[in-house]
Amino acid sequence: MPVPKKSACLTIKHVHNDAGLNWLEGVTRLRLEELVGGRATSEVVVIPFSAAVLAAAPPAAIASLKDFAAKVGKQVVLLAHATEIEELGHVAALADDTLICDPCEPDPTHSFAFTLESSNAKDFHADGLGKLMLQLTVEDGEFGFRASHFVSADRLDRLTWYLAADGYERAVNANAVGLTVDDVDQRLARMRPAQRDQVPKRYRERFGRAYKLPPPLR
Repeated sequence: MPVPKKSACLTIKHVHNDAGLNWLEGVTRLRLEELVGGRATSEVVVIPFSAAVLAAAPPAAIASLKDFAAKVGKQVVLLAHATEIEELGHVAALADDTLICDPCEPDPTHSFAFTLESSNAKDFHADGLGKLMLQLTVEDGEFGFRASHFVSADRLDRLTWYLAADGYERAVNANAVGLTVDDVDQRLARMRPAQRDQVPKRYRERFGRAYKLPPPLR
């Protein structure tokens, strides 16, 4: 019997229901290992759980799943919606990394955006590393995501930061975003220092229709 071609990523469905705990330590645990360890299974396996199921899961069950995945050469991503990361603290403690997603205000040309933050890289967030903002794009009828360094979840904050990093004077910046110079200063003070090399190349296209941006600097 031919082996199906591997895809880039496999998402196992129907695990997030009320009986989800059975997938970790109950009657369907062997089925989960079969799906993760199968020859046709992708190298990355995404398993959605409810936050309540993961919060109730014994650490030993999570650890054994991690050990099994390593044994068969796979990477397992446990996906859950939680209001506080502390709910899943024991799971995060066992994971190689914890990626935290939060919604944020998209640029004017986009309709949806969120942040993706690596807990392992939290010491580098001040340098714009380890945390990204991703925005939904639609090109030629296909959905995708445009990634950029995280600056702020607030759209106007980001624009003031981009203009400052691009070298514009504070008064020019304030006029472009419709704020006072003091307001611009306060917003910039809340964010990390502006870095020219982290300004998106096409930010003028994204904000140009919604704001009166100054001419490009030479």
